[in-house]
Amino acid sequence: MKKRIALLLAVLLLAAWPALPLARAEGSEVRVLLHTEGQSPIEITVKGTYSVGDTSFTGGKVTASIKNGTITLSHSEKGTLAAGKNPMRLVRAEAERDAADLTFFNKGHKKTMTYLGDFVFYGEEGVLKVVNCVGMREYLYGVVSGEVTASSPEELLKAEAIAAKGFALAEAAARKNKPFDVYDTTTSQLYYGYKPQDANVLAAVDAVWENTLRYNGGVVKTYYCTANGGQVLTPQIHWGGGENAGAYYYGYDPFDLQGKNTNVTVSVDGASPKSLPKGVYEYFLSLAASSLSESVKQIDAITALFGIHDPEQPEGTARYPKDLAPHGRSTIGMTVTTEKGETKAAEASFSLAELSTKGGLNASGGVCFTVRTGPQEWVIAYGVSSGHRVGLSHRGAAVMAKSGYSYVDILKFYYRGAELIAPDGSVIPSTAELPSVYTGGDPEPTNTPEATESPAPTDTPEPTDTPEPTDTPEPSDTPELTDTPEPSDTPEPTDTPEPSDTPEPTDTPEPTDTPEPSDTPEPTPIPTLTPEPTPVPEGLLGDVDGDGSVTKADALLLIRACVGLETLNEEQRRRADVNGDGEVDPLDAAAILRMVTPYTAAI
Repeated sequence: MKKRIALLLAVLLLAAWPALPLARAEGSEVRVLLHTEGQSPIEITVKGTYSVGDTSFTGGKVTASIKNGTITLSHSEKGTLAAGKNPMRLVRAEAERDAADLTFFNKGHKKTMTYLGDFVFYGEEGVLKVVNCVGMREYLYGVVSGEVTASSPEELLKAEAIAAKGFALAEAAARKNKPFDVYDTTTSQLYYGYKPQDANVLAAVDAVWENTLRYNGGVVKTYYCTANGGQVLTPQIHWGGGENAGAYYYGYDPFDLQGKNTNVTVSVDGASPKSLPKGVYEYFLSLAASSLSESVKQIDAITALFGIHDPEQPEGTARYPKDLAPHGRSTIGMTVTTEKGETKAAEASFSLAELSTKGGLNASGGVCFTVRTGPQEWVIAYGVSSGHRVGLSHRGAAVMAKSGYSYVDILKFYYRGAELIAPDGSVIPSTAELPSVYTGGDPEPTNTPEATESPAPTDTPEPTDTPEPTDTPEPSDTPELTDTPEPSDTPEPTDTPEPSDTPEPTDTPEPTDTPEPSDTPEPTPIPTLTPEPTPVPEGLLGDVDGDGSVTKADALLLIRACVGLETLNEEQRRRADVNGDGEVDPLDAAAILRMVTPYTAAI
């Protein structure tokens, strides 16, 4: 009975359905909720030809308002275009990019902004909502202009476009039955509409927007941030769970550390300790003397240096292994010559904060850590971070771009387990030698005489390039968006653009815990990727006739099959099972009809 009712409803809906085919193929359209703060009325300047229902017009102004739940759209010359309580769509008729756009003063962003695509207006508890329905390429224009400045290096602009695309695709897939996919603020990604003056941004997006980062065949939800302070984190490490296990690199980020002069790093060559800054050498000399309780003439070699996150758990914890967390303390092993001319081994634990002051570093970074970069080489870092530190760092990506790395190399560094896939399904390879976690092993000290809290770790195995946990449960605070914007640590954008080397990050909600660094990275070559053909993704669900889009014609074909007038092949039946219940029936036809209309909850 239920299926018969669904079939009847589907047939009736087809007869009355508005002729507004809206395919929702992957990346075909992004629905952006504009941050208008409920302003009403909104006066929109129209360039080019648009329509509302059967009424079309060119130029002029459209006024949108809401009163007692009733939305009214009127035109400066045509008069009232539509009025009612159902969502209304202002449809762009022009095909060329610069032939038509909509401009208004956006109260939320406190500036006049221009938009491509369509506008959908709907009411929510008496408040006027505006959704910009725009193609993926045009959406990326606005995100790249919002997240980084147009003067940023070209390869950074391209990498940003791909990262922004992955995040948007993941949000759109998760919210397909909601009235919008993403916010235009840092709750999702900053979206500044269309800025034709940002020619560099437009060119960068045009060059790469059809490519997609994928992991195990699926789209990578690509988080990114302004700066990580020298450590790349993963969703699993930072939030305790998340998607795309293995897609992200975690570890040492030397590029981010090079991107700001407030970052302080000390390179430690264990074989040549006198190459250390004078203050650091003298501090280590004092540690050796204190450890041995006698005067020390010189340090002959540094044999071990590693950080401790939690002195009471020096081996680390499941969430914060010692090679990831910022290190409050470090442990050093040395061979020294005493004043008596004897060669002795000395071991000591010290505070990184104390090293900064007593060693004359004057470092202010909050991400402090020690990382091994070679068999007897280390870096002590004091990095300044901004944002959640997960995925691509704008600061680090800018340094990479200026150093000659391509956008493919940048993406491969930060999303080490993912592959960049071209529209034809082939892999776009990176052949650059990228820094990775150092996996060699010298024995670490077995004792730390000055570590009062607990002994230091003993020869903890080094991590591999991408040791993402595969069985970590999803976090309770995974930063999935809900219908209501989540709180953001980053203030809403103002008229002032972000600095070029440290653009504003995607403001994924910040959990309170602060994750950590990779213990021992080292610039070692990663294998050259071979562009092996990857199968093009299977047909779109709902595209029963296989024409590449989902329209009411697919629903009609399915209904005809349900009543015995058509026969579907195996592939058509797979695409027709929209609700995934293993059967092809009128319920799927009804689901397809819901997919192709802008006038339901899926605007």
